[in-house]
Amino acid sequence: MDNIIASVKKGLRGFEVGGFHTGSIFEDYPYYEYFDAKDKEIRRYAIAVYMVKLGNWEAGCVFHFYKKPEELCLYTQAFLKNRDKIRREFPSMYHRILELFQQLLKLCKCKKEHWELVLPDSVESDMKREIYNYLDKTKMYFHMKYLLKELNIQPFYKSDFLD
Repeated sequence: MDNIIASVKKGLRGFEVGGFHTGSIFEDYPYYEYFDAKDKEIRRYAIAVYMVKLGNWEAGCVFHFYKKPEELCLYTQAFLKNRDKIRREFPSMYHRILELFQQLLKLCKCKKEHWELVLPDSVESDMKREIYNYLDKTKMYFHMKYLLKELNIQPFYKSDFLD
């Protein structure tokens, strides 16, 4: 279990500077299986992998799901299954995952991506419903500093430190 945390922390190196533009690389591992782990730290870092993979894709620097498109479905299903706990424990990651997914849906719909979201219709519609029920209704914005705090990452920029 500690290997999961150490592995993800290694993949997150530089995130405090470049965010999703750093092209984070994670070991090939089914992190989605740990979205409901008993240990909160394992949940934290497993969920972070999904968020960063979506963010890297949206930023256009790494396409984690290109070689294994079925993994996008597995991560998304695990996210949806555990959404209430994720929203409660990690509100910034929850929010950012929805924002990134919403953006990817828009990019793929207007053909600005070179490959499509490959998801069963039911999973895609459940995610759209989650986006609508949360993002479209709350109109909230989470600053990077709160995301860094949830990830236990020391900020690099002065503006990312909590007051």
